[in-house]
Amino acid sequence: MERLTFPHHLLSQPLQLLVRRRVQASEKENQPPPTQTQQPAAQSRQGPSLPSVPGIGPSSNIIAPEFNFHSAYGSIVKKHHANEKHDTEKATDVWWFTIALEKKERPTSLPDTSKTYFKKQPDDKKYKGLGCRLCPLKQMNVWQNVDGQTECIRKHLKKHHALLWRELVLSNKLKGWEKVDQPKSTPQGPMYDPDEFTLTGFYERLVCWIVADDQSINVIESPELRDLLLYLGTQLDPSDLPHRTKIADMIFECFVAIWDAVRDDLKNSPGRVSLTSDMWSAKSLDPYMAVTAHYVTEKDGRLELRSRLIAFRCVNGRHDGENLGDVFYGIIKEWGILHKQLGTVTLDNASNCNTMMQRFASLLRGDKIEFKVEGSRIRCFPHIVNLCVKAGLRRLARVGAEELPDITEDSDAFLDALQADLALDTGDSISEDVVCLARRLLNVLRASGQRLDDLSAIIREGWEKGWWTPEEVPDHVPLRDMDVKWSSTFLMIDRLLEIYPAVKRLLNSDKYEDIQYYLLSDDELHRLDQIRRFLYIPHTIQEAVSADQTPTLPITLPAYENLLQMLKDFKVQEPEIAHGVQASIEKLQEYLEKTRRTRIYAIAMIINPTIKLKWLEEHWENDDLQAAKKWMIESSTQSTPENREEELAALLENDMRLAKDAFERYCNEGILDDPDALEDFDLIRWWELKRHDHKLVYRVALDVMPAQASAVPSERVFSSAKETDTLRRNGISPLMMEVLQISKFAYKSERLDFRNDWVASKEVLAEIKAVDVDRDVLLGLLENRELEKLSDLISSTYDNNQIFS
Repeated sequence: MERLTFPHHLLSQPLQLLVRRRVQASEKENQPPPTQTQQPAAQSRQGPSLPSVPGIGPSSNIIAPEFNFHSAYGSIVKKHHANEKHDTEKATDVWWFTIALEKKERPTSLPDTSKTYFKKQPDDKKYKGLGCRLCPLKQMNVWQNVDGQTECIRKHLKKHHALLWRELVLSNKLKGWEKVDQPKSTPQGPMYDPDEFTLTGFYERLVCWIVADDQSINVIESPELRDLLLYLGTQLDPSDLPHRTKIADMIFECFVAIWDAVRDDLKNSPGRVSLTSDMWSAKSLDPYMAVTAHYVTEKDGRLELRSRLIAFRCVNGRHDGENLGDVFYGIIKEWGILHKQLGTVTLDNASNCNTMMQRFASLLRGDKIEFKVEGSRIRCFPHIVNLCVKAGLRRLARVGAEELPDITEDSDAFLDALQADLALDTGDSISEDVVCLARRLLNVLRASGQRLDDLSAIIREGWEKGWWTPEEVPDHVPLRDMDVKWSSTFLMIDRLLEIYPAVKRLLNSDKYEDIQYYLLSDDELHRLDQIRRFLYIPHTIQEAVSADQTPTLPITLPAYENLLQMLKDFKVQEPEIAHGVQASIEKLQEYLEKTRRTRIYAIAMIINPTIKLKWLEEHWENDDLQAAKKWMIESSTQSTPENREEELAALLENDMRLAKDAFERYCNEGILDDPDALEDFDLIRWWELKRHDHKLVYRVALDVMPAQASAVPSERVFSSAKETDTLRRNGISPLMMEVLQISKFAYKSERLDFRNDWVASKEVLAEIKAVDVDRDVLLGLLENRELEKLSDLISSTYDNNQIFS
């Protein structure tokens, strides 16, 4: 069987390991179940005869005393997580600081193991306890030596031995040494200097809490809250506490400050501004358009990729592309970025999005701004994969039905046809739709709290009587799927097959005899497992792309190509559902053709030093490869090649020559493939260090890095808006709704970005680690248990080190 491939070299090392293990485990899952004695199907729904899987599928009323499990059943997700285990063997920043103890009790004297510095978890069969190496003997913290203790021990080290732990991690280059937090002061003081109390500072923090935590403005009228504030704020007078009208005014004042700050950021960004947008309906059915801006900022030589919500606009009138284009244009004009070079716009695949972009481009042309829709619009990666997978599921539920509509290459016709196909009524095909049967079974189980309680009781009874182990059948609640998220369908099926032995036993009992009909036959279970493994392929791709912390656009095109190849391989492996897989392949191929013609994807790969031209050279024809090189060179020039005046021809030729030379120098350096460098690779930080080496390519990178592969940023805004749009707050005006969402996004983004300045690059850390203390001196003091002297030495080093001031 041919292995399903994935672009491992395009991902960080942890993700490479993750995907390889999942693919390997998936190959094992693909092995057909062994032939067993056929069991009768569930009541009147008898399908074709297939080998039975012991313990799975309805049987007679005589319940077998035990279950045997085949590897094709149970949870795929759980098995792969078990294969990956916890990160215990790599947690050197934890195990290095532990002393192995024979018993889980505080020792009276240091054991011989105190001079052993562990790089992995000590043998739990030999050592039952773990002691903290940095604690004094009489106060030594002790933990049980079991899996899952790494985070608990790490928290103790950070809380009680912050500077000493940090210095030893740096000097010994233990796990995470490149990203370890830079302390702001000695361990006796706070991590930041508290501001002197002022009423202005108090009001700012009060507004931030109300907005970021989705509190009602009326919360300030709560007698209990006012009493608490007066109790805590010894310098507060009752007259200092504002009322709801004043709070509303202060919210608008803070919003204006946020608006001005973001506007300045956008104006001063050294690269293009990329956007995402989507639509959402509130409980009042008011439609809102969210627009997020993504751009690079530069401060004190440091680059930062920022995301800000710039609109949460209530849309009046029709939702056709013309009106949406007008609203979108108005938002961009408000922010003053029309005349700054716009980057890409990422939208989902709704049919009115294409019209919206055409209208937007037309309005820009009226301002004498050139904006090419085909090259600047990015279609949301998760959404298109969702649609393609649904096409496959629909085909599987329509065996023998007519073929799907023919698709042309004009506009987004294939998406319109795909949407129409997904909207077709299933009619009598429910008997063929095993996913629908599984959903009905789960709905029956979830419809009653008593049934869920009985299911839990059956699972636990099975543990006690040895029918199954907690690992084979865990006490988990059945899941429902959501129509808008295909991964939820995969997870729903995976959970059902994981707990199905208990479900079968429950419904075969006399108490639930009236709903035994909902049990699945062996044939249906077999097909459901095939569909689960089919859905697992795009699920793995999505999870890998979503997990990458660097901009994901550079690996989007390889992800599409590899998803396509993996589906083709799976189609050969599983001929029984090949027609459904083929439907997904056809849709993906049609979209892939559009993606290959959009130059931003190729340029995004080229500016990533871990990819450059390598993937294009391996997967594209020479003509397409040369076109990609041309795109990159054109993007690097000071002036564009279109509509040139004759007197500027020489300037253009010179620009092209310089850009070509710069591009060749960049490519000739080769790709970044060092495992240590890939493990913590950060595209933003890499270009921060290389900006002077490749100035022209760097300018392109500033434009491309903010581009978003999906519209997820806008969708996250909607998830946040749901917390504001509650029944108790349904009187919020559209204006206040926009003010609250933009302010909340800014507050939470600042909170998430707060620690960015505490993280140094490897080059900086190489200069600041153990500044004035020799590593051998540190280890000598530690082995001699002179902890107080060691702590004082490191503290004095920090106090004299201006880097941390």
